[in-house]
Amino acid sequence: ITGFQPKDLPQQQPIKGEQLADDLYIFISMLSAWLAQPVAQQNEKVYNIEELAATFGVSTKTIHRWRRRSLSARRFIFEDGKQYLGFTQSALDRFIEANPDLVTRAKIFVRLTDSQKQQIIEQATALAAETKLSRFQIINR
Repeated sequence: ITGFQPKDLPQQQPIKGEQLADDLYIFISMLSAWLAQPVAQQNEKVYNIEELAATFGVSTKTIHRWRRRSLSARRFIFEDGKQYLGFTQSALDRFIEANPDLVTRAKIFVRLTDSQKQQIIEQATALAAETKLSRFQIINR
């Protein structure tokens, strides 16, 4: 992670960055829960995960993916007295600045409705009945 290369070989093997990043993620999550502060004491907007997802028109699963890509979050005590994962406006701004393409792609992604899914299935079924195309060929059409 740091790029530091010791001149002398250490007694212990260096820790790989991926392993260290996972451990740091867990440590920060635990520390954040112990040091949770009330949202009301923050000098900026704090979003819970559902609010953030609604703000960008994405799923909460997308927000979790963004966390793996450096969107920082920590535990806050919200108005109901419970601790939840929160995202400060400044952390969000840093993430957007560092990942503009990722955020843009997520905003324009559109899920199929149930009726659209059903229509696709009906068209594929009809195509399969009328032709001798394989499932792969039908999917590609």
